[in-house]
Amino acid sequence: MKFAPALELGETMVLLPGPIRKFQVQDGWSYDRHKVLLEEGDRTVGSTRNGADISIEGDVAFQGANRLLSELEMSSALESLRELVNGHVGEDLKLYLFQDELGNCRYFERCSVVKLRCDLSEPELYQYQLTIHAGQPSMQETVV
Repeated sequence: MKFAPALELGETMVLLPGPIRKFQVQDGWSYDRHKVLLEEGDRTVGSTRNGADISIEGDVAFQGANRLLSELEMSSALESLRELVNGHVGEDLKLYLFQDELGNCRYFERCSVVKLRCDLSEPELYQYQLTIHAGQPSMQETVV
């Protein structure tokens, strides 16, 4: 399998433009902390894992194997991404990380887009930042 990040909504899959400069997954836990007065230390109980927050930063130079050379091509790639993330409300969005030609893949499910920031200030190379929350924090795997 190779690293090939993509978003899937229903039957529509969009490869994230690349190269990806930064890809971070942040896990968090909910818990209840108790402190007894006049005693040192505390006690943590009920620790449960929250969903994962995923931050992606990339350049808009490639989409899959296709090189994006013009501002129009870069703009079109970003617009496809914007349209997909804008239309996901109430539907199951998946973030694919690894895929191969046989259909094997690793992905996060129950995702929602928190923020998409596009930087068009450099006409030679557009950039973007995408923040996603995965309600299911464990990465899923499909093996064909």
